[in-house]
Amino acid sequence: MKSKQIEKTSFHGCVEILPPLYPTIHFIGGEKSWSFSRKNFLLTALSGNPERHACKTLPPAILKIYFTGTEITLKGWRLEKVVEALLHGRLIRVQAEKLLGNLVLDEPWVSEIQVRKHSFCSPAKP
Repeated sequence: MKSKQIEKTSFHGCVEILPPLYPTIHFIGGEKSWSFSRKNFLLTALSGNPERHACKTLPPAILKIYFTGTEITLKGWRLEKVVEALLHGRLIRVQAEKLLGNLVLDEPWVSEIQVRKHSFCSPAKP
């Protein structure tokens, strides 16, 4: 908190330039991992999990993240915080954790990651 306050008070210019973002976002699920360039990020959509009505222990939220040619589906809790981090360039890595373990209260928790090809996200051909 103090570092953010110091940054705000020490800036007196017209334009503030932040350090470069990490060029990729990593998704780690089970035995697989995927990396996607931020340049290929297209859009994201957050929704409720329709399967949760049948089983209350399932994750309440689904977050779809689209990169060129790929759809990533995250299932978990408090995924709105992932959206915020993604849109502000602060998301670096997402790792699926089936068990709660050492998670911090109020922290997003992703229990499942699915990655599949998606034609909607392919670049338009001339």
